[in-house]
Amino acid sequence: MIEGIIIGVISSFIFLLISLIIKDWLWPKYKASIYQGTRLDGDWKVFYNNETTHSGIIKFTQNGINIIGESALDKNRRGESIERRYKYTGKILRNSIIFTFEDINNPLTNGGTMVLDFSDSDSKTIKGKSIYYKPELNSIDTTEVTLEYKPS
Repeated sequence: MIEGIIIGVISSFIFLLISLIIKDWLWPKYKASIYQGTRLDGDWKVFYNNETTHSGIIKFTQNGINIIGESALDKNRRGESIERRYKYTGKILRNSIIFTFEDINNPLTNGGTMVLDFSDSDSKTIKGKSIYYKPELNSIDTTEVTLEYKPS
């Protein structure tokens, strides 16, 4: 009887291990390999409010529809000099890219979301809106955002 319980526990553990490997490793790799849509891998310049000089660079890494990134901004939306780094997490949904972002050093105070549309773009320039929290005013604000691909 005790041998049956031990065999049951061991087989349950093996089944759990196989399930986790499929769910966390094989399935995402398969989905990424069949993805045929827009690719955002690489460096992108960030422009706010149709400015002519970029505020920073975002480096994206893409796995299928899932995108992660990190940026270093030199200027804020008002054009003032800053040194701030953000991390981005998002997905491509139809002709849109939806990101959430947060300050790496102050994750609970500085952050927001970006919604970008690439349906009418040349895939080297993507436009949209950034919605972010302004802690100093305790308010939500929006701004125009343009991402321009920066060849390496």
